[in-house]
Amino acid sequence: MPPEKPSVAKKAAASALAGEEHVSRAIIALYMAEPFFAHVLQGLVRRVDASTPTAAVALVGSTIELWVNPEFFASLGKTMRVAVIKHEVLHVVLKHLLRGRDRKPLLWNLACDVVVNALVGKWPLPEGAITHATFPDLKIPADATADQVYALLRALQREMNAQPSGSGAGSDGEPGSDGESGSGGEPDYAATSAPASARALHRLGAAGNAGSDDGAVGCHSDHSAWDGRPNAKGGGGAPDGASNPLAAEAGIDGMVVRAADRTDPRSWGSLPGLVRDAVMESRARGVPKVDWKRALRLFACATGRTKLKSTQRRESTRYGNTAALGTPPDPRDPTQGRLVPGVKIQRLRSVLVAVDTSGSIGEAELDAFFNEIHGIWRSGAAVYVLSCDAAVHDAFEYKGKAPARLGGGGGTAFEPVFAWMAANRSRRFDGVIYLTDGCGPAPETKPPCRVLWVVTAGGLVGEHLLWGRHLLLEL
Repeated sequence: MPPEKPSVAKKAAASALAGEEHVSRAIIALYMAEPFFAHVLQGLVRRVDASTPTAAVALVGSTIELWVNPEFFASLGKTMRVAVIKHEVLHVVLKHLLRGRDRKPLLWNLACDVVVNALVGKWPLPEGAITHATFPDLKIPADATADQVYALLRALQREMNAQPSGSGAGSDGEPGSDGESGSGGEPDYAATSAPASARALHRLGAAGNAGSDDGAVGCHSDHSAWDGRPNAKGGGGAPDGASNPLAAEAGIDGMVVRAADRTDPRSWGSLPGLVRDAVMESRARGVPKVDWKRALRLFACATGRTKLKSTQRRESTRYGNTAALGTPPDPRDPTQGRLVPGVKIQRLRSVLVAVDTSGSIGEAELDAFFNEIHGIWRSGAAVYVLSCDAAVHDAFEYKGKAPARLGGGGGTAFEPVFAWMAANRSRRFDGVIYLTDGCGPAPETKPPCRVLWVVTAGGLVGEHLLWGRHLLLEL
């Protein structure tokens, strides 16, 4: 009887298993040579399957995932696999996958690849990798950022689009948007400031179908699931609108800072300047602008809610040492009697944080708000969050992670938050912190606790912000 042929599912499982082994070995090799990048990889969800034709980092909800195609990865040499992995983690550290939403996809992808491939270092890149040499006469600085390279490519693209009609420039502003070079073949870009780079851009645009939304370049890195876009390759990326770039950026900041803390300081100087700048930026973003320990102490002192808690660290001032009362001595110190635990006054710190999610609040403000909320939570307070524009949309206890989405985008009203407190009197709070731009009518329902208004710089501070103090939040 002939042996049974392995099923397609078994083949796929075996390929994925081998791919996992290849990826793990590549990460170990990267850890031995450049531990910082391997530490960052520990925070990524790993997915080895056919979700991508090559390798990719993807924004799925608020999570960053590393996708690797096992067959593609197996076709590479050992050191080249390390190059691909480092390439992808550099995109994460530099936050390229979160910053391209308002840019031409093809040009942004090319610009990001030029930057990260210059930082891959000693590891050999796969054939067809986009580097400075791809655009030899564009005069790209050696330490250029993705924004700088994008600006150069965009300027060159405009020069190319100024060519006479029929020369192959697409009507949507991308070269060769129909996937062909036009009726006259490849146009003559000798009139542009960088003819060789113009020809390269035309070639990449035609090969990568630049008129599509995915902006894929067609080499070793797949960018089709950046910025929360659905994966054009059918790999199940985040549905449109389901991504949370703010939470993802906070997650990247945490991964980068933890990786830097775990890395030997002696190897800090070997990191590229752009990576060191990214680490410093992530550290700065993680520091709350408000001293919440002090602010919450003021809240606690202003409220009358306290409770007594026994502590072994303090001797009772009333009973002190019990040796005089005839009790057995403490066996740890026969010369002493048993100590009676003292008490300490513990002020309660349960805080309601209201987040203004009206249309006047942008992503930068929301990002700053949740940075402050995390600082409040880290200071030891129990934090309950309400999101509100002209109505309360979300109510949840904060546990250290921002939600995937927040309702809002309408007008501004402060009253719904205080009305919610009146309707939920069973929930007792020591104070209310309202994060807002201050642009709204005065509330009417007085809360049963103090209020701290935290207003963004440039916001409206005035007598309409009732029942408490005001703090300015510099973004």
